[in-house]
This record gives sequence, C-alpha cells and structure tokens, in this order.
Amino acid sequence: MPPILLSLLGSKYFWGALVVALVLGKVWFWHHGVVVRAVDAEHQRMVKQIDAANERQREAVADWVLEMHRRVDAARETARQELAAQQADTEARIRKVRDYVTAQADRNCIVTRGFVLEREAAAAGTALPPAAGADVDAPSGVALSDVSANDVYNAGQFRQCVKRLKDFKDAWQREADAWNRFAADPVNAQ
Repeated sequence: MPPILLSLLGSKYFWGALVVALVLGKVWFWHHGVVVRAVDAEHQRMVKQIDAANERQREAVADWVLEMHRRVDAARETARQELAAQQADTEARIRKVRDYVTAQADRNCIVTRGFVLEREAAAAGTALPPAAGADVDAPSGVALSDVSANDVYNAGQFRQCVKRLKDFKDAWQREADAWNRFAADPVNAQ
C-alpha cells in the first residue's frame, strides 16, 4: 500500500470526515426519499381530483344532452299532435262548406275565368298576363263552393305553417337559453 494512503487512513480527521460524509449522505437520501414520496402523493391526489372533476363534467354534458333530447322529443310530439288536430279541424271545416255555400249559391254565383287566373297566379307567385283578354268574364266552370273549400284548405295550411314557425322559434329560443345556462356552469346547469 502506498505510504500516502497509509498516512491518510491513519488520520483521525479522515475517519471523522468520512463518518460525517456518510451521515450527511444518509440524511440526504432519507430526506430525498421523503420529499419524492410526498411529491408523488400530492401528484396522485391532484390527478384523482382532476379525474373526478372531469368525470363530473362528462356526466353533466351527458345529462344535458339527454335532457335536451327529451325536451326536443316532447316538443316534437306535442307539435305533431297539435298539427294533427289542426288538420282534422281543417278537414271538418271543408266538409261543412256545403252547409254555408249551398248548391243555390253555386248556381247564382259565376266564378269567372279571370278570377281563377288571378287566384292561381297569386297562389303560385307568378305574374298575370299583361292583358287580361276578353274572356276573363267567361264562366270558369269552378263552383263557388269549390273556391270556398280551397280557401278553407289554404287557411288551414297557413295556420299550420304559422304554428310550425312559432314552435320552431320557441324551441330554438328554449334550447339557446338552456345552452347558455349550461355553457356558463356545465356541472350545475340542470
């Protein structure tokens, strides 16, 4: 063994420094292990907390979507029933036309060709011919009761369109309001 190494091993300061270094190393490794375990435990706690919050968020979104579908389905069924009732009302009114526009009214009233041309153009949204012509006063062969039945039918169709438009507007507003509440606070929006 070299003499320098022997002199070093024989020094009480060397052995004291070595013991201090070993004790400090042991304390450092122990402290490092405690810190690492504490950091890992905090990380796991935060991951669980975030996962729980994400799960609540997913459940809130799923609940909101299911509730939206329930509201839309209920509104659609209500609208279908109301439109069916309105259609039945229109059909009943058409059947009653003959009670109010009798066969005598049909005989006494001439529905002219000009009247029929004008109504068809108005219904189709097309222009009338620039010159009406001499035959506009000729009988069209359409009975007044048929004109009345057509008016009743058109009025029924108009009421249905207005109802559908109003239902759509109401449903759109209802769902927009629900979405705004949900977007502001997804977990507590219900």
